[in-house]
Amino acid sequence: MTTRTRTGSGHHGWRRALPSLIAFLAPAVPAAFTLAVPAAVTLAGAMAFAQSAEAQSITAAQVEAVDAAFQAWNDPAGPGAAVAVTWNGRIVYSQGYGSAQLEYRIPVTPTTPFHVASVSKQFTTFAVALLARDGLLSWDDEVHRHLPALPEFGRPVTLRQLAQHTSGIRDQWELLIQAGWRIDDVITRDQILALMARQRELNFEPGSEYLYSNMGYSLLAEVVEQVAGEPFGTFLRERVFLPLGMHRTHVHNDHTRIVPGRAYSYAPTPEQGWRNAVLSYANQGATSLFTTAEDLGRWMTEMESPMVGDEVLWAEMTEPARLNGGDTAPYGLGLSVGSYRGLRTIGHGGADAGFRTNLLFFPDEGMGVVVFGNASSFNAGGLAREVARVFLEDRLEPVEAEEATAATTGAVPVGPVEVPRSALDELAGLYRLPTGALIAVSARDGGLVAEVDEETRFPLTPISETTFRVESAEGTSEGSEGRATFSRDGDGRVQGMTVALSDATLQGRRVEVASLPAEVMAQYEGSFYSPELDVVYRIRVREDELVVERPRQPEESLFVFDRDRFGSSQWGMNTVEFARDAEGRVVQMLVSGGRVRNVRFHRVDPWEM
Repeated sequence: MTTRTRTGSGHHGWRRALPSLIAFLAPAVPAAFTLAVPAAVTLAGAMAFAQSAEAQSITAAQVEAVDAAFQAWNDPAGPGAAVAVTWNGRIVYSQGYGSAQLEYRIPVTPTTPFHVASVSKQFTTFAVALLARDGLLSWDDEVHRHLPALPEFGRPVTLRQLAQHTSGIRDQWELLIQAGWRIDDVITRDQILALMARQRELNFEPGSEYLYSNMGYSLLAEVVEQVAGEPFGTFLRERVFLPLGMHRTHVHNDHTRIVPGRAYSYAPTPEQGWRNAVLSYANQGATSLFTTAEDLGRWMTEMESPMVGDEVLWAEMTEPARLNGGDTAPYGLGLSVGSYRGLRTIGHGGADAGFRTNLLFFPDEGMGVVVFGNASSFNAGGLAREVARVFLEDRLEPVEAEEATAATTGAVPVGPVEVPRSALDELAGLYRLPTGALIAVSARDGGLVAEVDEETRFPLTPISETTFRVESAEGTSEGSEGRATFSRDGDGRVQGMTVALSDATLQGRRVEVASLPAEVMAQYEGSFYSPELDVVYRIRVREDELVVERPRQPEESLFVFDRDRFGSSQWGMNTVEFARDAEGRVVQMLVSGGRVRNVRFHRVDPWEM
């Protein structure tokens, strides 16, 4: 193996895993070599580097372009990033930037272990796929066949539906937040499974919708253990990691485990500094894989030239989910499937605490990009696509189809335009999706920001007064570029927002905040208990608004949609609907978030609890 590393700064070649809606894999055979060059490289040095990489078709200009994309993360006093580019089964370029540990100024290198968040999911489905090939299970098995202690929902849920996010099983993180947990708590697999055991309802009829659910992957990991007869991490190590030479990869299901040289995650502070973004997960299946850039290169080799799996297995992994009605969803078995500027893509992204990861693979071109970052403000998805453009610009469509049409007709400017603040303020507000989730749109920095929850924000860059370019989400694993268009009614009032992404179109209806008489507001006051969460919420009126008090979470004010229907911008509590008995008394409330719907709370006397 030929390896080049930078000198002086101590930063070395790396790979990148991008946290965007489309994440991808690129092959890297065991004979592949890792190349790294200083971010500030001389032309002579770059030319020599390019000559040494001639077989991999990388140029000095490409090296400089990639490094330039990461210049903002090339400060040893700040969190860092790592990028690797693979081409036809070999790593043709890798580089590290910034620090893996700010406390000790430890640089990011090709062997720095990162928590890769939801990039873990493809390994979970691969484990199930291997067991299916062994004849020990089928993707169409009902989950109760392997986990008989799970609650009965009156409708069968299959392993395939768990893997494709079409099962209707509620999301574990949102359930935990609703139950009063903090996301930086130590969260173990046993606690997640105990929460699952209390569930009595699904979000929807299995197979009827696509809605991302991490809980499905926690259950798939349990299925692997039951069928394989050994721990999930052991199965992956013996059947996948060791055969592929992924010696620095493991399932991190013990938060106390020491991992030498690992990266820690950070978040920016208002003072332009950094704070620790604590992550203490001790669970498996949906997240918690620790791996390195070099190891993921070996994994991407498996995708292009299967050694552990086979072509049939991988074809099934990348087949889009088919819903009951015949429509498809942009997701296979642990992998997002889509396209970017006319080229087919597969992969996955991930975001936990301050980690931002993504794999981006163009299977028809045999080219892939991996990005790791350890700051919550790191836009891995956008950077991955930027790197891909460096190598695939001549194969990519010049612009998106709608941009090309706009550029030809002159109807909509392709580039950013300046929009008056008054026009931006007019578009700001709340927009409700058909799922019930809310998008809060606000004006910021000459454009708009669409906020799904406190962890997921999409910058909107104006290309006209009503059309905006959707950038990759800040702090999300499912971000995707696209267009947001605002519509008005016959009187010129803003009434809705259409978001067209590469893999989906979302229709949002603007909702107006209303008010209710004081005597009506007082009817909602009281204590409400959820058996599924084993938690009590207390509702009270404060200064003409409802306030929700729940354990270990800040108080949250509710705004009125109409009588008995309220909303908030709080994660896990987008909507709160109250139900009344025959006498008109408020006796129940239903709480919904983006990935959890209609959790029931019953009014109780606080002394009963």
